[in-house]
Amino acid sequence: MSTIGQTIQPATPFKRIVPALVVSNAAATIAIIPPIIILLTLKLTSIAPNNVAGALAMVTGIGAFVAMIFNPVAGAIGDRTRFQFGRRRTWILAGAIFGGASLLGIGLVAEVWQITLLWALAQASFTFQLLANNALIAEQIVESRRGSISGIVGAVPGIAPLIGIALLNKMNAQPDLLKWAILAIIAVIGAVIAVILIREGRYLDSRKVKNETTKFNLWNIIPNPRKYPAFASAWVTRFLVFSCIPASLFNSVYLIERFRFSKAELTDKIMLTIVISTVLVFVFSLIGGMISDRLRRQKPFVIGAGILMGFSLILQGFAPSFPIFLVATVLMGIGSGTYFAVDLAILTRVLPNKGDAAKDLGIFNIANTLPQTIIPAIAPLILNVGGYEMFFSFTGILGMLSGIAVLGVPEMLPRESNVVLPKSVKKNN
Repeated sequence: MSTIGQTIQPATPFKRIVPALVVSNAAATIAIIPPIIILLTLKLTSIAPNNVAGALAMVTGIGAFVAMIFNPVAGAIGDRTRFQFGRRRTWILAGAIFGGASLLGIGLVAEVWQITLLWALAQASFTFQLLANNALIAEQIVESRRGSISGIVGAVPGIAPLIGIALLNKMNAQPDLLKWAILAIIAVIGAVIAVILIREGRYLDSRKVKNETTKFNLWNIIPNPRKYPAFASAWVTRFLVFSCIPASLFNSVYLIERFRFSKAELTDKIMLTIVISTVLVFVFSLIGGMISDRLRRQKPFVIGAGILMGFSLILQGFAPSFPIFLVATVLMGIGSGTYFAVDLAILTRVLPNKGDAAKDLGIFNIANTLPQTIIPAIAPLILNVGGYEMFFSFTGILGMLSGIAVLGVPEMLPRESNVVLPKSVKKNN
């Protein structure tokens, strides 16, 4: 084809690409999140019992930094892959294999520096896989159905970690090495299932056909905000929404200090909030995505989500009792699910060039990882000045501002988007 950024290949039918993306995302999430919550702590406790907290902070901190920096780089590499196997299928499978091998390696090594290195490699590897998953939405899903797929994929990160943690709890009596191996196997099996379901061939960039340069340049990896204002607005919107989420890191301390819960009570209360949030995010993400596609509207969902998430945090900061805290949890779950219903649909719609989908989606991912570094870093200062009321109000206001930022993103067209897709994509969607 002559259109820039198009693949000349059969597209994956919607009924195949949906389970492919769900399985691939779920497998990668199961491989990444349970180690952060449980396995890394257990591993470091066995080899560095006198400095578990410091070692864990170093391992996870470096891993998060590598994932953030590696996002656009991994995306750019994926965009320029020209294997017959398909550029997205290649990195879904390769990312899972190298990521799984890194997890298995962590189970085998006995030094903190080795764990740090292998965890960074795992984060980088799974970054390839997750970016390839999201890029397929831009390349193989027509705009009119991206809300549905965004809602489905957006629900995965809430459910998958619970599955992984439940599995690890069932294996509580088993050696830790076996637990790492199981996560690695899940990652690889999920990727294999995905690449079997996905149809993709060699990618041909028409810019090369036209003898236009596509040489990678680090200085032009970020789209110019003046040239692509919708991209910039969507990035800021995502950054503001995800600035609400790190506030939950302080929920345990907040509940102890505000309501004087014991450790036993705290475990039950936190588990209750997790279950409520997970269910609501799952339900509203799925339903919201379908409604968005039917109404051909996305911005009202973001505006509503920002208001709900922001108000929930402000309410949480001033909660006089635990039932009011639960009300705030309900509002946060509804707001988060509503946002995730259209998140990927908006991002894939404002990409400057579909040929660079993974690279640009990698830049978008920085918008959700950067707040995870900034908010915890400034939290002590805000807490010392104004307590939890000021901290939760501050993060809540950031969430509400997302409703203003999204105004810079054009709304969906009343009819099919003018994004050019191969005939096979239109037929199979």
